[in-house]
Amino acid sequence: MTIENYLKNAAYIIYDMALLEREVEQSITLQNKEFSQVHNKFIEHGWELTTNTQRQLTYSYPMSAYDEFNINIESNGISVCTPVPLGNFAYRVKLNTHDEAVNHILSQLEDFESKRNNGRF
Repeated sequence: MTIENYLKNAAYIIYDMALLEREVEQSITLQNKEFSQVHNKFIEHGWELTTNTQRQLTYSYPMSAYDEFNINIESNGISVCTPVPLGNFAYRVKLNTHDEAVNHILSQLEDFESKRNNGRF
């Protein structure tokens, strides 16, 4: 076996291990089942669940340190922090109901992904 073949095989093994690790992480049970629809959409688009508690969910895009959606369930509403495309910042809104929060998050995620897929950032 040449050194090139050895290195190529090693790279495949590392890549396979990274995929397996990601699958295991994503299979972790979602703590707040009320957001399962949102969770499934994030996973479908390649986002990772990085905070998973009953009162807080954070989804991070693995290719960018600045792209995070934060969902905080508070006693007086649900706070959602959404990343701004092409910016190293996010904006926060406070919503009164679970349905408002889910609709807002799904809308913002689809907008974000649409801009990413159309090369707008």
